[in-house]
Amino acid sequence: LLSFSKLQLYLVWMVVILGIIKMSLQLLTALPYFAELATMYLDFTVGYLHLTFLGVISLGLFLFMDFYDLVKVSARSLGWYLLGFVVTELLIFHKGITAWLQWELLENYTEILTVGSMLIPVGLILMLYHNRIQY
Repeated sequence: LLSFSKLQLYLVWMVVILGIIKMSLQLLTALPYFAELATMYLDFTVGYLHLTFLGVISLGLFLFMDFYDLVKVSARSLGWYLLGFVVTELLIFHKGITAWLQWELLENYTEILTVGSMLIPVGLILMLYHNRIQY
């Protein structure tokens, strides 16, 4: 039996939920209409890759590193990382959906995306800061 901390259990659930979303999107693109959408509007493909690498894989690595005490993941650093991940993920898919449905893009899309993207390294830097070696 594995004994997870509350944060580790939260990470397990996040990885499972994001993995199910990832597999659902992958299954959806088996249908020709959605496969054509994914190739025509590259933001859908970028969003899928973003979900896979920054969501499923990175969070899985955080879980692995925290469980084996390689790197301690704090709730604060994980919160900043997740906030940046969710904001950028929503904006990437928003851009694809607006192109597909021919809607207008958010007025400050680029600025919001920039700020959201900066939150991810803030979370990583906080994680590294909390794990610094004291001499």
